[in-house]
Amino acid sequence: MNPAADLAHQWWSRSAAAAAGGRVFTAPAPEQVIDVLAELCALALAENRPLLLVTPDDSLLADLSTALDIAIRPLCLVLPEADFVAPITLRASLALLKSRLTRCEEDAFGAAWDAQRSRVERLADDWRQALEWCASNDNRAPWPAALAHLFPVRVVTGRRALDFHQGRADSLLLLGAEHLPAEVQSLPGLRVIHLTMALGAVKFGALVVMDEEARLRAELDALTRNIAELELELATAQAELAEFTHRYHDLIGTRLVELDSLQARIATELAARAPASETARQEARQAGARAEGSQREQARYEESASDAPRHFRPSGGLKKLFRQVAQKIHPDRARSEEDRSWRTRLMAEANRAYRDNDEGTLREVLALWEEGRPGDDLARAAGGGLESQVERLQRRLADIQGELNRIFASRLYELLLATRMARRQHRDLLHEMAENLDRQIAAARQRLAGLQDEGMGPAG
Repeated sequence: MNPAADLAHQWWSRSAAAAAGGRVFTAPAPEQVIDVLAELCALALAENRPLLLVTPDDSLLADLSTALDIAIRPLCLVLPEADFVAPITLRASLALLKSRLTRCEEDAFGAAWDAQRSRVERLADDWRQALEWCASNDNRAPWPAALAHLFPVRVVTGRRALDFHQGRADSLLLLGAEHLPAEVQSLPGLRVIHLTMALGAVKFGALVVMDEEARLRAELDALTRNIAELELELATAQAELAEFTHRYHDLIGTRLVELDSLQARIATELAARAPASETARQEARQAGARAEGSQREQARYEESASDAPRHFRPSGGLKKLFRQVAQKIHPDRARSEEDRSWRTRLMAEANRAYRDNDEGTLREVLALWEEGRPGDDLARAAGGGLESQVERLQRRLADIQGELNRIFASRLYELLLATRMARRQHRDLLHEMAENLDRQIAAARQRLAGLQDEGMGPAG
């Protein structure tokens, strides 16, 4: 166990003992407090205990968001203080949570995700309203008040703590507790942890925005972080679907081609025996069209099969690395067409490396970026392009949500999800489908052979 995890486990156990005695557990925040906070969030989720983590200011939120385990990041709402940035983060967080719930990804935190599905079912109206607000893309519209109840872990600053507190069901973790408002310090909770911090380590209040450029930079940073999360989600969904498509066509597609071909031949034989029957001729034409369609679909797949991942099982480390790359080199942060072209090439290579589970190439992409990125002079001169970068990233945020929705609505992705649900019951749905097709193929062959034998028999 690493030191941060060890300390988090100690605090979690001691806070439970303190709560049993009606006391608050208090400890000084360690130097590497970010890692400990991330571990405490994971512990709360592992025990299905809602957690409200309150910080005095925004200064640690970005690092904490990055430190959270990839598997639980969508379950944790990390909400910045500034009102003009918070809606961006909320929308991205809802989109990420919706995607991960849809994908039913299997990981070590399966129980936490099962609990989240139950929460969403129980709060179906609140979930629907939150998604409608998310889809509106209207930053002027207030977010639904019940949104706080949709996330089991909420990380907010002191100013928002009262709005996101869920009562005594919450476990409370107050960072720099002695510097927080009195009403926040006195919030009730199932268990309460106060981490003390030296006054010099705390920057009170909201993100201070001095001018329009500073506001745009803050908005740009928030968009970049959130879009990196969603680019990872999209790349994962695309690679999952590509891998599943390969397996589907290998197991099912080839069998469907054979079965449809046999059924077309059977229909043709039957039509030949009833030349006066328009119904028989129509059925033969339809069966022939189905067979041609199956052959075309299989041929299209085989033309592109070499690009499909065969074993897409990205580790948590690979996911974090891809997210880091996406955050640094995203094409929509380009300052010129030349810059955009370069970033686009790097991002395409990063996507290929991620799909192929190729950490080495992904690190090479990051190294290329670090070696060739524009200098500080260009970065300082780019202030005039901030607004266009923000607009592009906002469009990309909406585009990613649209792409994810299209993937999830596809027939093959629905089948992929069905196979995941079947696997939980120790069943292999595709193999079951293949076995069923094999039986149908055997029956069709037998019937066709019988029809052909009849056709070759002696005349009556």
